[in-house]
Amino acid sequence: MNMEKESKHKGEVTIRDVAREAGVAMSTVSYAMNGTAVLSEATRARVLRTAERLGYHRRSSRKPSPEQDAIPLIAVLLPGGPGEPPLDYHYLAETLRGATESAEDFGFLVTVLYEKVKNPKFDFAALCRARNVRGILVPTPKIHDAIVNGLMAEGFPAVLCQGTPAATPGMPTVGTDDEMGGFRATEHLIILGHTRIAMLLPGPVEIQFSAARLAGYRRALQTYGIPFDESLVADGALLEDVAAKAMDALLDLADPPSAVFAGNDTQAIGAMKAARGRGLDIPGNLALIGFDDTTAAHQSVPPLTTMRYPDYRIATEAARMLIRKILRPEIEPESIVIPVELVIRESCGVRSTVRSRVGPVTAP
Repeated sequence: MNMEKESKHKGEVTIRDVAREAGVAMSTVSYAMNGTAVLSEATRARVLRTAERLGYHRRSSRKPSPEQDAIPLIAVLLPGGPGEPPLDYHYLAETLRGATESAEDFGFLVTVLYEKVKNPKFDFAALCRARNVRGILVPTPKIHDAIVNGLMAEGFPAVLCQGTPAATPGMPTVGTDDEMGGFRATEHLIILGHTRIAMLLPGPVEIQFSAARLAGYRRALQTYGIPFDESLVADGALLEDVAAKAMDALLDLADPPSAVFAGNDTQAIGAMKAARGRGLDIPGNLALIGFDDTTAAHQSVPPLTTMRYPDYRIATEAARMLIRKILRPEIEPESIVIPVELVIRESCGVRSTVRSRVGPVTAP
């Protein structure tokens, strides 16, 4: 008799089969069948079509398992602590917005974790298991991050939202080529004729994107035969007031810069205010280029030339990649590099006929 029962149910389609085929979590299948949670119409329809095609029939007498009933989460791991300001408010908002939109398409929700906690022995893996966190989204990684490495060692998949694949072996990445972004921003100023170009660092060089944009800045100078001057590199900390103070220090140099590459748009606005406070005209006396293309870049006077960073698109792609890795762990995702775009407005002015002799250095 037991053999007959085993044979009868051997080929039975389960909720796990439907979830796997539809590319969603098991809880999403349960919600779609029961109508007990808010799902997008597209997700609900996809699940129901898949269940019908596979011949799945819900057994109402069966009590759902905790794994089926709990809403799965992906966690966004933020640097610093809850009492500290984020590195960049615009980037954080766009990251959470993009991740949430993608996660909800698969029946997941998004939560936030901070890397700094009061207890040095805090068990992040245990917290993730207790909260039903299935994977980690890393939006602002450090080059060496023990927390992320520890979570990956405990079996939690992780996806990096910034940087290049080479910088994070073993972790799939959705990001931009920040080195090329730094190069193109600096090159634009060089093409306009500037040779005294300052850079406001977008955070400590331990953060991968900051180190990469600095490397791009230095490569552009080298390509065009302009000596690197360490005194022209300052820490803007991604904050307007810090950038303004750094700009004041740069303008106090015996040979001040004629152009500035700011690590983000907020820094550029701070530098702009400091320059105006000294009666300098932008772009007449000082050219400025930012990075991100935030709302502030559109609204500044003059409008800010900047590198458009596709943060929302990166977050949506990274969340999709992470959830695919959770639901189909046997498929190894490939890293994605999304290009940044130079958006030319008015803060850099036009090419100077006097300064236009600067050109790239060619090999003999």
